[in-house]
Order: sequence, then C-alpha cells, then structure tokens
Amino acid sequence: MADAAENGTGAPALSDRARMRAIIAGSAGNLIEWYDFYVYAFTALYFSGSFFPKSEPLVQIMATSGIFAVGFLMRPIGGWYFGRYADRKGRQAAMVASVLMMGAGSLLIALLPTYAQAGVIAPLLLLIGRMVQGFSTGGQYGTAATYMSEIASKGRRGFWASFQYVTLIGGQLVATLVILALQQLLPETAMKAYGWRIAFVLGAVGAATIVLFRHQMHETSSAKERTADAGSLRALFSGNVSALLTVMGLTAGGSLAFYTFTTYMQKYLVLTVGMTKETATLIMTAVLVVFMILQPIMGLLSDKIGRRNNMVIFAGLSTLLTVPILMALAKAQAPIMAFLLVLAGLTINSFYTSISGLFKAELFPLHVRALGVGLAYGVAVLHEPPVAPSQLLSEDVVAEELRLKVAIDSLQAQIDQMLEGNAGLVDASFEVLDTYRMFAHSQSWLRSLQDAVANGLTAEAAVERVRSEHRARLGAARDPYLRERLHDLEDLNDR
Repeated sequence: MADAAENGTGAPALSDRARMRAIIAGSAGNLIEWYDFYVYAFTALYFSGSFFPKSEPLVQIMATSGIFAVGFLMRPIGGWYFGRYADRKGRQAAMVASVLMMGAGSLLIALLPTYAQAGVIAPLLLLIGRMVQGFSTGGQYGTAATYMSEIASKGRRGFWASFQYVTLIGGQLVATLVILALQQLLPETAMKAYGWRIAFVLGAVGAATIVLFRHQMHETSSAKERTADAGSLRALFSGNVSALLTVMGLTAGGSLAFYTFTTYMQKYLVLTVGMTKETATLIMTAVLVVFMILQPIMGLLSDKIGRRNNMVIFAGLSTLLTVPILMALAKAQAPIMAFLLVLAGLTINSFYTSISGLFKAELFPLHVRALGVGLAYGVAVLHEPPVAPSQLLSEDVVAEELRLKVAIDSLQAQIDQMLEGNAGLVDASFEVLDTYRMFAHSQSWLRSLQDAVANGLTAEAAVERVRSEHRARLGAARDPYLRERLHDLEDLNDR
C-alpha cells in the first residue's frame, strides 16, 4: 500500500470515514490479540490436568501458571522485534504479523496432544505455544500505540487513541463471556475434555480475519523515515534514554494500578471482603464494562485539558485514594457498594489508561517510536502478575483461606465485644496481643499447608501434617491467654 501523506504528526490525510475504518481495523486486531492472551488464563483450570496428569491439582495449576508466566518473559523480546519491524517496514505490516502470530500460537494450543498421547512432548508444545503468544503480545502494544497515535486527527488524538484500551478491556470481556457461555453449554467433564479447545479455536479464527481488515489499516509512516538506523537500538539510545525511562516508569506504575483493580480484585473480593466467587465475577464484569466506556470519555477530556494534566490527576488521586478505597472495600457488605468502590479505583486509573499509549508514543521521534514504546513496555511489565488469580484459584486453597478468615474474624469480634463492655485496659491489652499472635499463627497455618502441597504431599497428608504442627504449638504455649485462643482456633479448624 502506498504511503499516505503526513500532516506533520505522522497521521495520513484521510477523510473522517476512512479514518474511522482505519481505527476500527486497528482496534479489531488489538481486541483479538488480547482475547487470545486472556483465554489461556481463563481456561487453565480445565486443561492443566491434560498436560500434567501425575501432579496434585494445585501443582497442576502452578505448572500451567508457570508456563503462562513465560509469556511475560517473552514480551520484551517481542517489543524489540516488532518495534524494529514497525519502524523499518511500517506499522500496518507489523500489526498484521503480530496478530497472525498470536493466532498461530492459539491454534497450536487448541490442537495440542495430551500428555497421555504424546508424553513430555505435550507440555513442551504448550510452552512453545505460550512463548509465541507472549512474543506476539509484546509486539502488539508498541505497534498499536504508535499506529493509534499517528492515525488520529489533530485535536481529537486523545479520543481516538483511547480505543487501544477499549479493545484491550474488550478482549478480556469477550474472553470472559466465551468461557461463561461454554460453561453454560457444556458440563465440566466436557470442558476438560475438549471445551477449552473451542475457546482457542475461536481466537485463531478471529486472528485470521485480520487479513480481511488489513486494507483498511492505512500506513502512517513514510519511506523517508525508514532510514538505515530506523528501529535500531543505537538510534533509540541516542538521545532517547530519558523518554525510554519515562515510559518504563509510567508503565510500571500504571500497570500496577490497573492490575490491582482488575486481575487481583476478584480474589480480594472473595478472600478479604467475603463475597462468593459468582458475586465477585458479576461485580468485576459490570465494572469492566463501565471502565471500557470511560476510556473515550477520558480521552476526550485529555484533548481539552492536555495529556500531561491527565497523568498528574491520575498520579495524585492514585497516591491519595488507593489505600482508602481498598480499606473501605474490605468492610463493604453490599455488592453495590463493592461495585462503586472498585469503579472508583478504575475511574482514577482511566485518567492513565485512556491516553497512556498516546502519551508514550509522543515522547519518541517517528523513526524509533514503535521500538521505544514496545521495548519499554515489555521490560516494565515484567513485574505484572504472571497469572490471573481470579481464574486460577484452587477451590481447596480458597476454602482454606476463607476458613481461616472466619477464625480470625471470630477472635476479632471477641475483642470488640469485650471493649464495648468496658473491660479493663490491662485485660484488653492482653486480648489484643493474643489476637495478634493468633492472626500471625493463622497465616502461618495457610503458608504451611500450601508449602506441604507444593512439596508433593497429598491434600489429606498436608492437612494432617499442619494440624500436628498446630497441636504441638498448642501444647508448648505457656501463656494461659494464648493457650485459650489456640484452643478456640483448634475448635474452628476441626469444624
């Protein structure tokens, strides 16, 4: 496709209709990319036993999650490769290649033989498929951010560029809805046998359709920018180190806030707030829909007040309100209150997510823009959670954590009741000290159980070993107050 004329910011001279089609095409590729990425996390519970059949269920999940984490390690390499490719060959070509590679990884996983059919080759092929997906995702972010920032028209760049995160969130939502639909249509045995493969096949088919949209994705870079050093590390580090470090810092902080209120939040609602997994799933699905709608609104706001001001608002509100929001969430009783509090956290995050790709792309010159954004992003997100805790929770671990939470809450209620009864200060001090000890002991109980299972014990043997250790501590307790509280926890454990 011939290069379009530029308007000075990298955007080709297009009609509003053609620009809309180009943005939809670019956004569709981004949605497909992230759908494929999240499907792995959402289906791991179903296919882990097919590739690690000799392990305990918790160990199967840990092994499958470890392979998922390898995808994150591949992101910097993908960011470098596709960033270099986009700066040298064009944004359109890099985006299409990235999505097709993601589809190839998904198709490979969908067609994998099981451990029973191929032995150790099966998990090895799973690892290769995940590496391909991680490599592709690392390349997609930088090229998509660059493309969306350059295709957008002057004066509305924040609005149009915000669709990068609209489709990122949309990919997660579509993956969630596909899994929920499969769960309704198929029994659990069918999901474990072949249902999870359907989700990957759908992702591969979706990736293949990007070929149909490629003619709508107008190239935003021109031949004169594709010089000999375009997309090279030498050109990137020559005068752009400050921009590179800025993007890494923004990505690390913004991604941490994003994953706190998305990936981690469902586990927080279940284990800390005490809601059921079904209620937590409904809350998070509803919140993500609103969060997705907020992106273009915040993008429009940045066109009015400036992208730098968006970032300042995000940084200030996150610093001041994140901890209070999480503390209020811990005490939330009604689902609607939990929904509003999580939404508050993600509304603050929207000041960042809506224009993050655009803000980062504008820091780099055109000839190293995709490389700079993609490489910095890939390195910065290595700190992100390697699994989706909301989907990979072991039922046994959840039950154990909830049971211990009940024990701790019961002891705390005893303190509150005693203090309300105007008990003496000395007695209250002893009680607070004892409950603090019990809180620490309850946490160590859970850690010991998880360690025992991870070391190869069966669930029954692990529980028995930890109970023996617990009774030994009870017998060694000299403090009568502590002995009494240990007996209380022992009673709760036995129940």
